[in-house]
Amino acid sequence: MKKYFYIDITKESKTQIAARACGICAQIEQSTKNLNKKENNKMINIANIKKLNSRKNMKKIFLGILFLLFLTACATHTQTNTNPIEEKVIQKGDTMQEVVTLTTSDNVPIKGTFYISNSKRGIILLHMLNRNRQDYNNLAEKLSKYFSVISIDFRGHGESSGNWKNFNENDFNNMQLDIVAADKFLQSKEITTEGIIGGSIGANHAAIYATKRNLSFLVMLSPGLDYQKISPSIAVKQFHGSLFIAAADDDPYAAESSKKLAFSSGSDDKILKIYPKGGHGTWLFGTTDLEQVLLDWVKKR
Repeated sequence: MKKYFYIDITKESKTQIAARACGICAQIEQSTKNLNKKENNKMINIANIKKLNSRKNMKKIFLGILFLLFLTACATHTQTNTNPIEEKVIQKGDTMQEVVTLTTSDNVPIKGTFYISNSKRGIILLHMLNRNRQDYNNLAEKLSKYFSVISIDFRGHGESSGNWKNFNENDFNNMQLDIVAADKFLQSKEITTEGIIGGSIGANHAAIYATKRNLSFLVMLSPGLDYQKISPSIAVKQFHGSLFIAAADDDPYAAESSKKLAFSSGSDDKILKIYPKGGHGTWLFGTTDLEQVLLDWVKKR
């Protein structure tokens, strides 16, 4: 009677698989001994010798397969490598940019662009909902003359994993882990994150993270009192670093939210800039002088 042995390497630990493999090997060994005993009680002829050798060869093949399965299991159960993958370096004008893949603590791959600088002072850039890190290309290049900059695609956006349109409340909250991954990347380069710039929902997340990490400065572009249940109100009250908030009157919810947040802020060094027109978040860069104003402000921090 044929016996088949099955190992589900995706559901067992290395120790369990090793024990299972040893057990199967023992069964095979015992079956072979029984076979040898039976064969010895028979008159061995040429046909029986060939049969015996064939079974012994099958044993060796099966043991080899078990060994390969064990090695595969070891690789499967190895902890996820959270070190950043540095993919390529691109030179654009006077700046060197490095595309990186970061892995968050909940194992979500995040794409980012690291703007290489001699500075050990770091800035993290966070985009708006349904946008991506490319919105900061121009500003990031200018900032990289004074800071080391990383701009990321939030999970569900740009080149990062997932689709934000399928997100639930927990998914939006976990975007904080993307910022943590960016911060740790800078730390791996011996760079200290001093500030963070965010637009729209990125502004709300920036406020929460800046307060948690006690960063030196925070920039909020068109923040809201509540975007996808991400509220910055408590964080802004508790933030005591330098604060810059900007919005436009033709974006009334963001403008009103910006005024309330600035009024309630615990910072002694804050600026609120409301443009008559300009749109939402990082769109202000292309419609107003905000990019230059912001650059001048950040350089003085």
